[in-house]
Amino acid sequence: MMKQYNLHLFTGLCSLSLLLSTGCSDDSTSDDGVIDESGDTSTDDDVGTTTDTDTDTDTDDDVGTTDTDGTDTDTGSTEETDSGTEETDTGTEETDTGSTAICGDMVIEDGEECEGEDFNGLTCADVGFMDGDLACADDCMFDYSGCNETVCGDGMQAGFEACDLEDFGDVSCESLGYTGGTLTCAEDCSAYDEAECFIADCGNGEIEGDEQCDGDVGELTCVDAGYGSGELGCNEDCTFNVELCDPCGNGVIDEGELCDGEALGDATCESEGFESGDLACNETCDAFVTDACVEGDGWWGYDFESGDMSAEWVLSGNADWYASTTSPNNGTYTGENGDIGNSQTSTMAVTLDFTQDGDVTFWYRVSTEVNYDYLRFYIDGTLQNEWSGVVAWSEISYPITTGQHTLTWTYYKDISVSSNSDTVWVDDITTEGGVLP
Repeated sequence: MMKQYNLHLFTGLCSLSLLLSTGCSDDSTSDDGVIDESGDTSTDDDVGTTTDTDTDTDTDDDVGTTDTDGTDTDTGSTEETDSGTEETDTGTEETDTGSTAICGDMVIEDGEECEGEDFNGLTCADVGFMDGDLACADDCMFDYSGCNETVCGDGMQAGFEACDLEDFGDVSCESLGYTGGTLTCAEDCSAYDEAECFIADCGNGEIEGDEQCDGDVGELTCVDAGYGSGELGCNEDCTFNVELCDPCGNGVIDEGELCDGEALGDATCESEGFESGDLACNETCDAFVTDACVEGDGWWGYDFESGDMSAEWVLSGNADWYASTTSPNNGTYTGENGDIGNSQTSTMAVTLDFTQDGDVTFWYRVSTEVNYDYLRFYIDGTLQNEWSGVVAWSEISYPITTGQHTLTWTYYKDISVSSNSDTVWVDDITTEGGVLP
């Protein structure tokens, strides 16, 4: 606009000059406003007026402005850019609202450790102390005054201590992935040393971790493996080989044992037909020893463990009963009928004096022709019961009155056919009130 104004002013002056002279373009103006005869055109520095008649105009297509004297003047783009910048800044101010934590509103916010009784789930131990009562200060920061300091060397792992002497908390060589070993604790309780931990290697000759043995069992015996005696070996997987070990003697009643050392089950001298005393187990764990049991008035019993039929027995029939080792009810021996044929019998009997009303109890087993070949029990010649077929070991009792009575067991076979084992057994006979005459 200024350049256009100067142009109009220059045009006006020229018009005025035309009125005063013969032509404007042939004359020049001096510093004092006098026309220069030479025809040169110059600029008066004092006045600052431009007399350059170069009026080329350049149109800037980008911004739509006019360039005078070949100089581009950008008059809109800067304003638009500045305006855009101001709009961006304004948007930033609108989104960056922020918030300030308010201590006391019972909500733990940024910059706060606690609020009232809310410690964000932490305790004194969680923040490096041994124990104590954590509190919240007025500025919502932890108050440690009620916490107790940890003491390295007191043997109690607490706070930020990794360990303390032999207390490693829940950490062990095993929890760290080793087979076994022992952790050690640093003097300042800051760390534990895993140097003594190890990973077991079966076959290296060292008993490690869960290995029971490794190659040679050394001084270990079957007793160390929970058995009574025998020769202990080591398997390829570093477990005990107990094939040559005998469980008898380990103090535990194992399968096939009647007793083992002082382990007698529920058996006592009384249950074995004695009045009192101390029952024991034999060396092979298959029979009771009654030597220390005391017989009282009215007590007689027989378990066949002597291995024979003692003098009180009266044997009759076609074959005698005997002490057999075939599947006894307890111990090593049981009473078994003699080997008889059809229409034959095998009988054993004992006569006792009962000083008071009492009873007789015994165990029996049967394997015969059902309904034809029988084990029969009599008291004074009167049949009390009979069994045939297959009957597993069973216990039975019968009352007996005061006086002398004869107890009889007979195996009877009919005229034909034998089946099953064709055998009967009696074991562990006891009485209450009965004594030998």
